[in-house]
Amino acid sequence: MKYINRTLILVLCFLLIGSSFSYSANPPTGFRNFKWGSSPSTGLKFFSGPTSDGITMYVPPSGNVQSSLFRIPVAEELYAFIEGKFFSGSAWFDSHANFEKVKAALSKEYGQPTFSNKELNLWKWQWPGEQIEVALSYQAKFSRTTLTFVNNAI
Repeated sequence: MKYINRTLILVLCFLLIGSSFSYSANPPTGFRNFKWGSSPSTGLKFFSGPTSDGITMYVPPSGNVQSSLFRIPVAEELYAFIEGKFFSGSAWFDSHANFEKVKAALSKEYGQPTFSNKELNLWKWQWPGEQIEVALSYQAKFSRTTLTFVNNAI
């Protein structure tokens, strides 16, 4: 009987711990107006590629960077396509204050990160059974935040 009670308590603890890491939302279906696997639109400007891996990168036309993401000013953006299919989007933000705002917005949208390293200023959100990842990092030397959405299944 003692053995069953201990086992039951252990199982309940694992269930409670596991539920604390659940996400408040499904994984992203893309980045900005681009859905995973979509083709580059005529609204983008060719930047570079294709690489030996078949990756081609695009940026918004000069002066047309969308003004904000999560209501936070965006400095630069990049869209990556592999063999013509969208698989990754990145946005850059200036200042540490904007890094904190983006981190708070991501936590509100997706829950607590699955990985964080304060020393490296790196936070990641990943979903079980998915190959989608959202990564946020801050580079103090440049006072620059990088936010990348990627679907490694494409």
